[in-house]
Formats: sequence, C-alpha cells, structure tokens
Amino acid sequence: MASAPGILPTTVVGSYPQPDWLVDRKVLGSRLPPRTRALEIWRVAPELLEQAQDDATVVAIRDMERSGIDIITDGEIRRESYSNRFATALEGMDLDRPGTALDRTGHPNPVPRVVGPIRRLRPVEVRDVEFLRANTGRPIKATLPGPFTMSQQAQDDYYHDEEALAMSLADAVNARWVSDHLCWTGVAGLNAHDLLPIPLNEETLTHVRGRVRIAGSGHRIGQDASNSRTP
Repeated sequence: MASAPGILPTTVVGSYPQPDWLVDRKVLGSRLPPRTRALEIWRVAPELLEQAQDDATVVAIRDMERSGIDIITDGEIRRESYSNRFATALEGMDLDRPGTALDRTGHPNPVPRVVGPIRRLRPVEVRDVEFLRANTGRPIKATLPGPFTMSQQAQDDYYHDEEALAMSLADAVNARWVSDHLCWTGVAGLNAHDLLPIPLNEETLTHVRGRVRIAGSGHRIGQDASNSRTP
C-alpha cells in the first residue's frame, strides 16, 4: 500500500547506479556522458537487453521504496546518458555520421548531427513511465532533457540558427519547461551549471530570456527571469 508523502516529500535527483551485471563500468567511466548511442556499455545481448533493463529498474524502485523515498523514479536505468536516449530517437538526427561539439571540459565530443527537420514520430519514454507506474504504488516522476540542453549537444547542419533548432526541439519534447538550465544556481560563489563552455554571463541570460519560449504555449519568458540566477 502506498504511503502518504510527508510534509517535505523526498525524491532522488539524477540517475541511479546501474548494476555491474548490466553495464561495463570501466567502459562507462572511461568517457564523459555519451551524446550519441553507446551500445558498447551494455553487458547483455541485444535480444535480452530490454528484459535486463526492466529487472534492474525494479531493483532500483525497490531500493528507493525501502529507503523511504516518497516520489519514485525509474532511476534512468535504460539510459546511456541523461539526454541521448531521447535525442537519438528524433527524426532529423544523423546517428551514423555524427558531428562534434565541445563537452563540459572544452574538448570535442561526438554528438548527433542535425540533417533535417526535427520531429518526434513515436513515443520515447511512455513505456518507461508505464513500467514505473505498474511497479510502485507511490507517486512517480520522470525526467526529460530540455530543448536548450539538446541543442547544445548537437551539430546543426540544417537550421543554421540556434533559436530555430531550439524551438524545433521544444516542439518535439512538447513540455512546459523549455529548459531546466534557465535557473542557474551556485554555492559559495561557484556556479553549478554544467553546460560549459557556454558563457555564463549577463549577455547569455539576456539572449535566453528574450528568445526562449515555453513549448506550445507561445508565452515568452518574462523579464523577471533574471531573478532565477544567483549572484
């Protein structure tokens, strides 16, 4: 029976550790999070991979329940990285001949190459959410990468316009939040934003504030967005 969340409901942030029998941790740890597909990290044969990912997801769910977590996730067990499972499922992305973009360390990293109109032709995370809902009676949540995140993790050979690419990705995600990176945060003067080497300055904030709209609503991010950033 599901327990009622407390005054301050708890959840987890980020991905749950994938078990060693599912992923090759040495291969996974030898690189930064992949932006293209990284099938080489999986230890299980392709024909059994979905079943193995389901089993590992149940293990993560039960661990969260035993720990007293109120709002359960699927642990992102099926993902090779936070964003690549969604981004690589979109039409318009060339995965066979990837492009390059700078990673958070400033080094080139293989990324999907945009070669045509971005469209989502099929559900991407629906089965994952259905599986999660079927395996816990507690409140659940699921995460999606935002259009701004995916636009910075792709090589644009089609739109040649940052806003057009971001808005096409926004239509594909079809979510209220255009980007979880609009609210920059910091602790003790250190900025916690991870999309380096995107310049973290007032000019960038002004550009984002003026350009990005919430997908599907036509509502422009207001001038008060500047209040989201900590000094």
